[in-house]
Amino acid sequence: MRMVLLGAPGSGKGTQAKLLVERYKIPQISIGDLLREAVASGSTLGRQAKAAMDAGQLVSDEIVLSVLKERLMRADARKGFILDGFPRNHQQAEALDLALEQLGRKVDRVVVLEAADDVLVKRIAGRRSCPDCGSVFNVYANAPAKEGVCDKCEATLVHRVDDNPETVQNRLDVYKAQTEPLIRFYEGREGAAFQVQIYFLLSRFQQQREIAQMNLFQRLVLADYTFPKDRIFAYLNLDDTDLRVYEKLYPVLEHEVPKPDLVIYMQASVEVLVERIKKRARDFESNIDPNYLVRLSEAYSYYFFHYRETPLLVVNTDDIDFVNRPADFNAFVEQIMRSRRGTQVYVPVNN
Repeated sequence: MRMVLLGAPGSGKGTQAKLLVERYKIPQISIGDLLREAVASGSTLGRQAKAAMDAGQLVSDEIVLSVLKERLMRADARKGFILDGFPRNHQQAEALDLALEQLGRKVDRVVVLEAADDVLVKRIAGRRSCPDCGSVFNVYANAPAKEGVCDKCEATLVHRVDDNPETVQNRLDVYKAQTEPLIRFYEGREGAAFQVQIYFLLSRFQQQREIAQMNLFQRLVLADYTFPKDRIFAYLNLDDTDLRVYEKLYPVLEHEVPKPDLVIYMQASVEVLVERIKKRARDFESNIDPNYLVRLSEAYSYYFFHYRETPLLVVNTDDIDFVNRPADFNAFVEQIMRSRRGTQVYVPVNN
């Protein structure tokens, strides 16, 4: 189970998350805790997060997502997780979808906790905590026997400065403006998939326009993506209704991007892909689902089988080793130089 818990401050996300952890034996993941852990560890991401915090700035989504992906790759999160307090806005939700897709996963449960504003204000503004034993009281619902004193250890209770009605109401207003729209985002996953796909289509369109500008000053431009490739993921992720809308937008953008002189499709069997991914040991790839690789490989093969837009060189890389056999790379370059028109297939034969 991969769950996102949504709810306003004071709605009980932390309390419910602890109960769910006990029930389903999966970890609760809090972004705040992760950032504090990263800062304490002194890692590169931790230092970047600390620099933002020390400057009084919000930690960027890029850093947050990187820290989160590292956490999701730990062994205890393979069977599932509970995200508490993330995502907070539409952009973060889209980025989370992409990060999980790269790991061969997706959010399969979204739980929304709701309560009236006046109840939430009382829960937070009335909160008193013990700095010694950690006990929590509430002057409206669970008051200590003696005002300001912990029932368990008799320490003086603490009331956080920002736990006042005005500040709490402001936090609720921010939640409604930014986080509540996520409910609509998650209510229809097909619609969410379309929004993510269009976001990346427009991003790739902008990248291609930048390449067009580079062409004015450079004779050779090498890119590891091509604009039509976006279609592969569109056909993989969108339903028929969304795909029809996508196909109306795609040709309009395609007309404005430069066409490459040559497209190279480097093909390999799923078994070889799995072995290579394992060998290069990149953390964010370690938990990619092999079934996802099968579907993605089939989608690539189908797409390039019908590809006619530019010259195409299909290279089977199952028996190629660019690192340890320089001759493989030289032969590969020779094939590129020979490619002029149509589709050509290169299957090297090694002794």
